[in-house]
Amino acid sequence: MRQELTSPDAAVTLSPLTMDDAQAHLAGEDAELVRYLNGGPGTPATVEAHLRRCEEQWRTGGPVHAFGVRIGTPPVLAGTIEVQFDRPYLPEGQVNLAYGLYPRWRGHGIATRAVELACLHAASTGATVAVIRVEPENAASAAVAVRAGFAHAGRGEDGFDRYTRPLATTNLVEHYTRETSEGTRLTRSPHGMLEYRRTQELLRRALMPPPARVLDVGGGTGVHARWLAADGYEVHLVDPVPAHVKAAAALPGVTAEVGDARRLRAPDGSADVVLLLGPLYHLTEAADRARALAEARRVLRPGGLVVAAAISRYLSLLEAGTTGRLTDDMTSAVRHLIATGDYDGHLGFLPTRFHTAAGLRAELESVGLSDVDVYGVEGPAWPALDVAGEGEFDRLVEAALRCARIAEQDPLVINTSAHLLAVARVCWPVAR
Repeated sequence: MRQELTSPDAAVTLSPLTMDDAQAHLAGEDAELVRYLNGGPGTPATVEAHLRRCEEQWRTGGPVHAFGVRIGTPPVLAGTIEVQFDRPYLPEGQVNLAYGLYPRWRGHGIATRAVELACLHAASTGATVAVIRVEPENAASAAVAVRAGFAHAGRGEDGFDRYTRPLATTNLVEHYTRETSEGTRLTRSPHGMLEYRRTQELLRRALMPPPARVLDVGGGTGVHARWLAADGYEVHLVDPVPAHVKAAAALPGVTAEVGDARRLRAPDGSADVVLLLGPLYHLTEAADRARALAEARRVLRPGGLVVAAAISRYLSLLEAGTTGRLTDDMTSAVRHLIATGDYDGHLGFLPTRFHTAAGLRAELESVGLSDVDVYGVEGPAWPALDVAGEGEFDRLVEAALRCARIAEQDPLVINTSAHLLAVARVCWPVAR
């Protein structure tokens, strides 16, 4: 059971409430929190008593897990969220979530991220359903529940609306159906914006000039399909998430279909480029990754390109180490990830496969792809951009880009990039 969780974009962290949070918690209280969460105005004495109870619950394995919702570096307390296992109105296996943000942090998507992380925590304890109880007039809280994947389950005898969400799913489609912010992943954080610029730069360098047919497999909502189509490429996107396909199909010059990287519907030799900018880390079994790469090879014409992205095994080490979140509890998971590539979700996100540059190259070569070049995408400077924050991005990004270009194929530092990009070629006809 993890006691610290961080959202995939590193914007929000949950960690246990402690006595050190007393002043910030009291200062953040307003009439809305008093009405919907606290039950009455707080005083220094009542807040300290509450936090002592929270600490005791964590020490003794009690039925209420109280987290602080923390933002930034150094972390600032933005609110609280409790995972409550002992509510008498809940059947076995269900947990109640109770949360509140301080006024200055509302309206920025923080509550939705905090609820998502609380669901991950609840699932890790064996809970099967999360419940949020909302007063009918509290439209903002109801909206948070819906954005976090909860569905309205009726009104209870107590007059509260109940929203529920099944837990413990590792299914990719279910995750991304609930996670509605995939389309903005590359614009929400400094390292995401750097990843976007460098991926765009590397693709424009590697791809043949338009017009050419690009099959964007696992392309999500079309973040890269959009600009590729604008550049003049004929882009067809394939993704397993229907909501992603709907969003991508609305983009100018982009067609899209629901599909699986391991079983493409495209005919043999029908594409000039196949992008795999997600499948190789979401497919955690080696046989599934090999099947997806073989499918990419099959649908390419001779001389076509496969471009495949991977996550570096060292991402977790560098991210947690530079932001101060590399705790003793996390150390063994990070060591295991570096040694094996098996990511267990300790920083949030789904269980995933991480790579080294050498391992990525070997996977592409194993299915008969040749002329494989592997590049570090963000370079060694990406953690510094996140620590500096969005306000410093414009000042620092050009230096970070130069750093990435210098180190992009340096064998000593390539794995310090958060992501890796492999470019390979099909040099002979696929046997019919």
